[in-house]
Amino acid sequence: MKNKLTKEEFLEKLKTDRDFNNRYGRKHITEGKMVLPPCHYGFQVYTRELSYNEREQLALQNPIVKELCEVNGPMTPTGWDTHNIPTRAVSLMWNQRSVDTFLGLPFNIASYGLLLEIIAKAVNMVPDELIGNLGDTHLYLNHIEQAKEQIGRELSESERYTMFEERGYEFRMNDWTREEQYDKAGIPKRTREPYSLPTLNINTEWWPTESGECGVGPIDAAAVVAGFSNDKFCKCLLEEDLQLGNYQSHPHIKAPLSN
Repeated sequence: MKNKLTKEEFLEKLKTDRDFNNRYGRKHITEGKMVLPPCHYGFQVYTRELSYNEREQLALQNPIVKELCEVNGPMTPTGWDTHNIPTRAVSLMWNQRSVDTFLGLPFNIASYGLLLEIIAKAVNMVPDELIGNLGDTHLYLNHIEQAKEQIGRELSESERYTMFEERGYEFRMNDWTREEQYDKAGIPKRTREPYSLPTLNINTEWWPTESGECGVGPIDAAAVVAGFSNDKFCKCLLEEDLQLGNYQSHPHIKAPLSN
């Protein structure tokens, strides 16, 4: 009778034995030869109708509509339709069997968030909820210190005061409290305060349209989705059509890949 491999022996054979890896590794799983599905195994989208107030707010964000309203007064929903103001919101839920919280999950959230934005742009809807249906969500032992660093720690009063002075400020006896003066000087409370969220702009100038002319008329959603399987389309989309504005990040934190 064959001896069973320990977990450590199994992982080592996956790394060092190609035939063993082909039979029991990730490739074997994704080809459907095992009970467990791959880490990601599908996503769903669903929509809802926008309320009158939601559509009105969207319409007023459109420079042309806003200008017309200032001149002619409030615009009716029929007018909104003329200017292609969305009528529905779209949400996305993805399914994930296994989740590496430190290395994988932030990338997963960003990836599916971008997919939702692209889908919403293609079908002229508002991106709404992003929901992750997560299974085995775990933090590896050799990622714990990195996770603590990512969360950050609370700065001491002396550390904050030193930062305050280094930026050329000094406390003044006025109506402002010390905390208010810290806030005015932009002194953080933790070692890794979140930055303001960046803005995403998706340029659809070169996307296929129902008219057949680039940039003329509604986007051909079916053609856009069909283009996802075209390497040239995807590369063009990534390189030319996506602009991330006001993106700020703290220094990166290295962590080993766990298998």
